[in-house]
Amino acid sequence: MEEDAENRKLLFFYFMYSHGPMHHALYAIDMPNPIPFPPNNPQDELKNAKDIYPIMEFPAYEYPAGQCCVELDNKLYFLGGQLFCEWRDENHWLNSKVSDACYPDSVYTLDISSITADTVCNHPSQLLKPAPPMASGKPKCYAFAAYGKIYALAGSSFVIRGSTSRFEEFDPVKNEWKCLPIPSSTWRVCMIGHAVVARKVFLSSLSSDIYAYDLDTGLWSQLANHRALAYNFRSTAVFVDDVLYAWMYRTPVAFSKAKTKSESNMEEDENEDFQLFDQRIFISSEMEAKLRARLPVIHPSVALAHLGDNMLCLVRTGSPVAVEPEPGTRIDPSMLVDDERRNISIHVFEPFIGDTYVDGELTYYRAEFLHSAHFVARARGDFSSDGVIMTCHFVSSGHRTKYYCKPKQQLAPSRPRPSWFLVGHLIQNDVSLMSKEALNRMDKVIRSNKLKPERPVAQFSKGSSLSPGHWAVVKKLDIHTNVALGNGAVMSWQYRNWRQQYGNGKWSYHEFPIQELEAQAIKQPLIMPPSIAT
Repeated sequence: MEEDAENRKLLFFYFMYSHGPMHHALYAIDMPNPIPFPPNNPQDELKNAKDIYPIMEFPAYEYPAGQCCVELDNKLYFLGGQLFCEWRDENHWLNSKVSDACYPDSVYTLDISSITADTVCNHPSQLLKPAPPMASGKPKCYAFAAYGKIYALAGSSFVIRGSTSRFEEFDPVKNEWKCLPIPSSTWRVCMIGHAVVARKVFLSSLSSDIYAYDLDTGLWSQLANHRALAYNFRSTAVFVDDVLYAWMYRTPVAFSKAKTKSESNMEEDENEDFQLFDQRIFISSEMEAKLRARLPVIHPSVALAHLGDNMLCLVRTGSPVAVEPEPGTRIDPSMLVDDERRNISIHVFEPFIGDTYVDGELTYYRAEFLHSAHFVARARGDFSSDGVIMTCHFVSSGHRTKYYCKPKQQLAPSRPRPSWFLVGHLIQNDVSLMSKEALNRMDKVIRSNKLKPERPVAQFSKGSSLSPGHWAVVKKLDIHTNVALGNGAVMSWQYRNWRQQYGNGKWSYHEFPIQELEAQAIKQPLIMPPSIAT
């Protein structure tokens, strides 16, 4: 049990219903470790979809609609939103008590260190604990966490106690809220997404504007009608190694600074903070097709999460259909497979932002599809299949959010990272599963030449064979894909399948005795199929 607790990895997602007796629901799913191979046929995944039930549901008229959920240090914070109150007074909006009731300042916390995917409670009050309230409620609230603190921003100019309480910061160490400045007293902007980049927070709005808040100076800046942001990103964007990944245009989009000023076409007076949005790169059409084929839905809702290293997880939900319609197609109710069912899928992929190509006027980046799984959202009472994912949080043992704020001179040059899962599953029984840690150690040993191969590095080609009792670590030189092979010959059809799935290019391999790998590289036994182990 202790070992399981140390290796626990959970993906929480917070769902908002558009109607029905519940405003929100909190779900959690176990993330496999290590991540298994995806089935070759996407329909196999749909047939094996697992039912999941919410950890808790938030009843209407007890908890606010539009309530935000933020994760910080293994705790979820619930705050903001609007209660739907009925008042008979003619001028009830002038009554501060009425306004307080409609926009509650209450904050609740959930300690998720002991929560599992199977946790279920009958009422949120069984698990939630009250936290210090905000100075005032937040209409159309948007909340986020950065550097050990929580920030709550009102998205409407209607505030009970004036503009000074529209933007607040919570310090869990001091256990208190503090009011922060906003751009102006008449400012009324609804935020739909954010990204924490170094010591700044970029917030996207319903308009085509991007706002930046400096966590050190408390100053705001604005980027209006940016050429790359005709449609702003939603929910949490992920910043990894100088690249911002966000969900836009129904696809994962990457943003990075242009290499030169001429490439960026920047105006002289444009704020340097927003250079991150100069270069817009779309995910490859091949990868986008894989994501679509694995869960055909209508009314989709998407959230993006960072799983560590260079792995991203796309959480996608919607009402199931036989075939997903093309963008712009009119939605026909007859397309629905089941109007009382909502599918949820997770897609794990590794982007290679250094491996790009140009098609027409757009630039695309390649990515490697790692894993997918499907679930069916269930409820204990009346269920509404219509709604959206508001936030998604990945939590593992000892998890702490990392913010990339190294000085530029300390940043290592960007390069594709070795994939830690094994892509050689087409070789059937000649594949051994290895942990991420084990394969990373093996990669370091090979690159440091501490473990000399019994055969020299050579171009991997059809007809290559391995000595009895030996294993090979195969690496495709351009994208650093590692494959562990067992005893026996590498047949020509297997090589052909590799080329079809992972592209042409030079392959190299190192061949080692199993015992030597275990002793010097892996430091733990390889998990071998029975046919090889015997």
